[in-house]
Amino acid sequence: MKFILLHKTNFKMYLLIKNTIKIMKLFIVKFIIYLVGNSNERGKNMKKLLGILAATGLVATTGATVVSCGNDTKETTKTDLSKISTKELGDISGEGITPSLSDLVKAINLKNDKLSLTDNDVTLNEGATTEKATITAKEESTKFTGSVEVTYKYTKSEAVEKKDLKDLEVKELGDISGEGVTPSLSDLVKAINLKNDKLSLTDNDVTLNEGATTEKATITAKEESTKFTGSVEVTYKYTKSDTVEK
Repeated sequence: MKFILLHKTNFKMYLLIKNTIKIMKLFIVKFIIYLVGNSNERGKNMKKLLGILAATGLVATTGATVVSCGNDTKETTKTDLSKISTKELGDISGEGITPSLSDLVKAINLKNDKLSLTDNDVTLNEGATTEKATITAKEESTKFTGSVEVTYKYTKSEAVEKKDLKDLEVKELGDISGEGVTPSLSDLVKAINLKNDKLSLTDNDVTLNEGATTEKATITAKEESTKFTGSVEVTYKYTKSDTVEK
């Protein structure tokens, strides 16, 4: 008789412990679901999975549940190009017959503040004209998706004709002086501008050829200069400035 009572007591304790564990598992699952929330589609799928596991009693420990949720990453929402606020770009210009991708990207960013579109995010579809064009987001772009047709009034920029240095009006520079044994590039550029009004030559436009003396020198336009081309020999009478003692 005592054995039977003891057996019943142990069985009740077993049931109590089992139910307690079951309640704890349900509580843990609901807490994990609360943490996952509705942040993205993956979160919803995780909630469904955890719900099924809870119903079937397969969630055994907190550790297993945390691991199952631990790889959840926040997805960056891409901007759909078709939904940009301003698609009419106004007047734009460029070097080609029709606008380049860079021309369009620059104009789009000017009209759509904080969009931060780059040439690397999109491609220019075929068929661009002087009035409209379509750009499409690259698959590898992390910020944009879709495509958009933009409209504008495009004009080709007039090419600036470069001035040939050999046509320099005044090549005799007169008396000049400087700190070196022979004149530096800056000395010559300054003297050339003084003798040739409105020329606006700069050190960045030209290089000083080897062989400059106290009487003559040759300067040559850099390839990247947008204003000058060719080369010119200039003459002068150069003297070294007296060193001022401090």
